[in-house]
Amino acid sequence: MIKKIIFSTLLVLCMIVLIIYFDPFQLYTKTILRLTGNFSSPEYETNASIMSKVQNEKIYYDRLYKLTDYKAFMDFTKKKITTFPFVQIYDQNKKMIKIANGSDCSWALMDFFSKSDSLNLTKGDSLMYKFVMDRLEPIDLKTNQDTFDYYILAGWANYIPRLSDSLFNQTNKMKKTLIEKVCFTYINLDFQKEWAAEMDSVQRSNKKR
Repeated sequence: MIKKIIFSTLLVLCMIVLIIYFDPFQLYTKTILRLTGNFSSPEYETNASIMSKVQNEKIYYDRLYKLTDYKAFMDFTKKKITTFPFVQIYDQNKKMIKIANGSDCSWALMDFFSKSDSLNLTKGDSLMYKFVMDRLEPIDLKTNQDTFDYYILAGWANYIPRLSDSLFNQTNKMKKTLIEKVCFTYINLDFQKEWAAEMDSVQRSNKKR
């Protein structure tokens, strides 16, 4: 019974993530997600507002980042890693670990630390970690330790509240038993207030084409 509930929950989450991915800016998608509490109108964020969120929710993290600028956001979009919340798990050599069954649902990665059979996993992209980190700016770093067994990069946004909160709840539970083993890095993917001029410039340039 419990397995069925977990499976159903993961299925619903996957479907919502896919809706966001294939139709992220359309009225139909936004209406559905807003009604279910999974979407709210995006607002410009600042370091202070991001810190307020993680502190109010008592979110554990080792490192907290945001994107450096709007160009970095567009780079993420081109790589299709703004489908969030997302979770990427890397080994100690910063090589991405993927589920061997090919599931594209990032929430399935949460099962990794509850399974001892590493034969079900394959090593993936060895360049993605650097690609992501090169486009981040730190908000708060609690540790510079670089000797963890695993590194989790988790992307979230305030305008996807329910899914982001579910991500925080799961990673908080995981951290209780993995304090020394895993580095938890959160990446805020909201539009930043400091990007406003850059975004306006890009939009004006696109209109002239």
